[in-house]
Amino acid sequence: DFAVEAFRFAIDDMPMWFVEMVASGMVKLGITHCQRNIPEDFTDDEMYCIIKTIGIPISAGYGHWIIKDSKGELNSMYDIDFQRIYKSKEIK
Repeated sequence: DFAVEAFRFAIDDMPMWFVEMVASGMVKLGITHCQRNIPEDFTDDEMYCIIKTIGIPISAGYGHWIIKDSKGELNSMYDIDFQRIYKSKEIK
């Protein structure tokens, strides 16, 4: 089965599986200009996340696709790559 679950970071609502990974510490969320005095005064395009993996951590920024494969492993990719690879595949 090739089906994956995916969403665009900081564009789409975060799915529950991603929220659970943030809560577990497997994903860290951040804001690029975190030195600001008012944390609420940031835009979505300043958000990023770091995904812990067995190898090196994976980073994702505004508009990147976060993909969860059938094994539950996460990956990140640019929209153009996502469209090329997954356009005709089953996405949840």
